[in-house]
Parts: sequence; C-alpha cells; structure tokens
Amino acid sequence: MLIAAIPVFLMRNFEFAAAQAREQHDCIKLRNVYDSMCQSWTNQNSETQSHAESQNRSRVLTSHNPQRSLIAESIAYDKLWSDVISLQQRIERLEFRSEGICQFLYKGKCFWIEARFDGITCDQARDICSAYEAKLGNVYSENHYYMLLGWLRVLATDGNFQAWLGMTYHPQSRSVSLTDGSEAPFIKWRPGHPRNVVTSSCSMGLRASRKWRSPNQHLFHACANREELRGVICEK
Repeated sequence: MLIAAIPVFLMRNFEFAAAQAREQHDCIKLRNVYDSMCQSWTNQNSETQSHAESQNRSRVLTSHNPQRSLIAESIAYDKLWSDVISLQQRIERLEFRSEGICQFLYKGKCFWIEARFDGITCDQARDICSAYEAKLGNVYSENHYYMLLGWLRVLATDGNFQAWLGMTYHPQSRSVSLTDGSEAPFIKWRPGHPRNVVTSSCSMGLRASRKWRSPNQHLFHACANREELRGVICEK
C-alpha cells in the first residue's frame, strides 16, 4: 500500500510544480507587459501635457480626445495589475501545496489532515507535522471550525473521526490558548466539557461525525498522557 502511494504523492508534487512554473511564467509575462504599458503611458502623458502648455486646449481636434484615451488606458493598466496580483496569489497557494499536503487555505495558512487509524498520541502527532516543518493546527473562527469539520467528516467512515489540534486547555483558568500562546478566538465544547481536571494543561482535539447534522461534533480536551486519536490537523 505504501509503495502504491509513493508514485501518487510524487505525481501530485510534479503537477503542482508544473502548474507553479506555468503561472510564474505567465506572471513574468504580465509584469513585462504592464511595465511596458506604464512606460508608454508615462511618455504619452508627458507629451500630452507639453502639448497642452503650448497650445490652447480649445484647439484640440474634436476627432481625438487625448484625455479620454488616457482614462481608457489607465483602466486597462489597472486591469493588468489586478491580473498580476491574482497570479501572484495563485502562485503562493501552489507553493503552500507543493511544500506540504495542503488541503485548503484559511487566511494565508495551509491546513491538511494526516490520518492514522491505528491511533497516535499528541507527541506523535506533533512529530508528524514537524516532518513538514509545520505545527499542530489551530481553530481561528467559527467559519474555520466548520471548514475543518467538513474535511474530518470525509474520514469518518465508521461514524466519527477525532484529530489532534495544537490548542491547549488550561484547567485553572478554564481558558484555551493557541499554539502561539494567544487566547483562542472561538471554542465549541463537547457536552460536559470543559471538565474539572487536576493538571496544569491539556491537549485538545476536534471530533467530526459522518452525519453533518449530528450534535456529537465539537472541540474537546484530552488530558491523559497516552491518549490516542486517529489523526492530526497540521498547519503551515
């Protein structure tokens, strides 16, 4: 099974690299066209101003309106610049995906799920993400929470799926922090959580159900040292 998976993984990386190269080429071409048009526009604008200074504007031929022409060209340049920025953003997305196994982006951060159906501890989960120079994932908003649930739901073949997160529950203050130590902006606890536990901190996970309307989907804390879940959400 592993042998069969390797060519697929390599093929995905080759596809990403090829697409990235094509878009980088397109972006360079657009930049060159944009720079050339900007230079042309600057020269024409300068010539028009010089002409206006030497002659009365009322004598400009009615068959040609330099000002209207300049406005039209300015709109065209803005459109070109918009295309350049769009290509740059697509290149960044491809770079994220080629460096890891990115399933989706959220506010510039790459997320993917590593399934380990035999079960892994939180330390093992952290090592899996670290292999990609990534970290355990956070939940940044309600919208992000439901996006993650959607991806986990695909793996819930026997009814539910639970994956490690990088967030930490602090029993003494009953608060939750992200991997950078800041306060978690969104929490949706499982029924009965958070519990009163005698420990300084607890790791956290996310549970999804195969049935998207199921109420048994939530964040939870896992305080046992050797507790195992079936996957991990990585963030880069």
